[in-house]
Amino acid sequence: MNIHISGERTNRFFSLERSLVNENFRCIFFSLEELPVDAGAITCMVLHTPSQALARKIHEMKNSGCAVIVMNDTARVHAENTVLYIPGETSNQLVIAVIRWIIGISQQNLSLQFTEEGIAEFNSLLQKQTASLQSALEELDDKKKRIVEELTLASELQKSFLPKSFPRDIAINFTHKYIPHEYIGGDFFEIITIDHEHLGIIIADVSGHGVASALITAMFKSVFNHVAKNCLSPMEVLAKINAEFVSTIRTEHYITAFYIIINTENFTCTYSTAGHPAQLLIRGDGTVEPLSAQGFFIGMFDQTQYENLETVIQPGDRLLLYTDGIIECQNDLMQPFGKERLSKIFQENKDMDIENLSKTVISELVAFMTDNRFPDDVTLLVAERLPEL
Repeated sequence: MNIHISGERTNRFFSLERSLVNENFRCIFFSLEELPVDAGAITCMVLHTPSQALARKIHEMKNSGCAVIVMNDTARVHAENTVLYIPGETSNQLVIAVIRWIIGISQQNLSLQFTEEGIAEFNSLLQKQTASLQSALEELDDKKKRIVEELTLASELQKSFLPKSFPRDIAINFTHKYIPHEYIGGDFFEIITIDHEHLGIIIADVSGHGVASALITAMFKSVFNHVAKNCLSPMEVLAKINAEFVSTIRTEHYITAFYIIINTENFTCTYSTAGHPAQLLIRGDGTVEPLSAQGFFIGMFDQTQYENLETVIQPGDRLLLYTDGIIECQNDLMQPFGKERLSKIFQENKDMDIENLSKTVISELVAFMTDNRFPDDVTLLVAERLPEL
């Protein structure tokens, strides 16, 4: 169905044109000079910001059988029973509804001529509906502002869950980058001191993102801090967390996690995984050692088995912990960023300090993606063992 539009190409015009196209109408634009006198083939014409010259054109069209809608009541055009006036602020949806109504009349071969009283009554109804819609929009805007304020507060609260500082009395430097997909997200990491010679580092990712995932991260933090006390077995900690979520918390979301305990005296490490992507140990010479172990997601099945594996962090090695929001980002060819690209950044910049290196990872990730908005939460935690003096 063709809808002919004429008038100045304002932002309002473009907005209406897009809406009509989205409703499967074919929009044909006429400049004032091109406006046809013989409009017999036109069912409906929408006129935006009419002028006196346009008024004369409408008078020439008044007997053509074309319904004319004027979308501006500040410069009314009098065309004797052929014009419907719609206030300029009327929503596109209401304009489209009027157009559909006119087309329906046309398809039934009914007259499109209106009496002066009918036009006045119709215009009065439109103005009332416009006022009602405007009031509803203002109410929705107020609700949106309150939601944004609450989400902003929730975002600040969630950030408080993350470590505010890192241990300073050991030969390890830390840095991190955390970027939630929305105001709040489902990624989490924690660094705890278990005893005078053991440090625990966990990174976790709750499925999905948003409010529900953020609430589950808060539960996860609480459970982890409780069960990890005085326990030097990562697989035992993950098993206890899983049992708690399956038996008590019972959520439809699942959680992936990687937990590593570092002996800060000899730097032997024990780690375990719950369905989390293989984390990376970048050796000082650039060699990459994936850290992965058997273990299913947390919160899905009872009696899930996990395993402990061991490694040693040498001076100059860098431990790279991350969530899948990094490696699953895609470019316009639908190619994932992947672990290989992530590893390569560390290998090619092994002399760069870890703070600038983590910034480089995010910059490379943004440059790789189709747009600048991350499709998932992004968390990166880097731990570097300092060289021996």
